[in-house]
Amino acid sequence: SSVSDDEWSVDGLVLIEYLFDRLYLTHVIPSLPAALEDIAAGHTDAIREYLEESKPLPGLAGDPNDLSDGMHYSIQCQEEIAFTSRSMYVTASRGLPERLVDAFDPGLAFAACDAWGVAPRPPIENEPVTSAIPTLVLAGGFDPITPPEWGSLAVASLVNGRTYRFPRAGHGVLAEDECARSIVAVFLDAPDRSIDAGCLTELRGPAFEP
Repeated sequence: SSVSDDEWSVDGLVLIEYLFDRLYLTHVIPSLPAALEDIAAGHTDAIREYLEESKPLPGLAGDPNDLSDGMHYSIQCQEEIAFTSRSMYVTASRGLPERLVDAFDPGLAFAACDAWGVAPRPPIENEPVTSAIPTLVLAGGFDPITPPEWGSLAVASLVNGRTYRFPRAGHGVLAEDECARSIVAVFLDAPDRSIDAGCLTELRGPAFEP
């Protein structure tokens, strides 16, 4: 996308970025189908507001001054990039639209890590954690960055691990779900105690706006 003082240029990749970022926010999810219909009909208020909000970095909502590139790369380069490669990314991306693959091209990440110069963590960092420590994992059904399946993988090697999925939540489950807060309160009070998660049975998916 490109921007001048009075207009944005929007293509399909910007639309994907818009959806990806909006799925973080539970309270925004119910409005997304209607927003997409409006955008398809040429009414672009929703995506314009998003782009203005995330300016000058479309695809990354919020104030870029709140982000620390140094911290990001110190962690990513040691714990993620060190255990992958561009060729692995290309292989995993086969079958996806070429423009989408190019938009999320990790070449910049590999180059940044080369320049950042942090040493990779020991290989054990890339292995599943095995532990008997009581562990609670909450997963939002619409979380675009840490999907519920990852929660299930995380607790697979945790003897006393439990995971709960919240069908209408985005990335921040605790902030917007009373049921999640009640489960966490019980867990923190007595981590070894069984949890009555009956409130989950009353949860449904988002009530999408017309």
